[in-house]
Amino acid sequence: MDDKEFLFHAHDIVAEAQKQGAIIRLLGAVAFNIHCPAYGHFQQEAKRHFTDLDFAAYFSQHDAIRKAFTKLGFEEDREVAVVFARQRLIYNMPGTDLHVDIFFDKLDFCHPFPGQDDWK
Repeated sequence: MDDKEFLFHAHDIVAEAQKQGAIIRLLGAVAFNIHCPAYGHFQQEAKRHFTDLDFAAYFSQHDAIRKAFTKLGFEEDREVAVVFARQRLIYNMPGTDLHVDIFFDKLDFCHPFPGQDDWK
């Protein structure tokens, strides 16, 4: 999958989530590329290509987000949905290598990144 396809899917996901009444925000390299186009050349010069899409969302809009991904033809990773319950969802697009992570209410890797009130 090329970088243009990642950009297309990112826009498509945000638009469909909005149609379903959910707020979902793009994170990571694809978001950087969209919001900082003057610096996109750094990724190109480093021969970095997009590998997935990452989003932040509100858990309170969980059902609308799931509906949006279903409408777009994505398959949910049910094991992740059970294990991480209120924290995270993962979706994959069948027939492609498109992988999507959705983090709810905060990012928590090495330390938590608060966000719930900051994502509006």
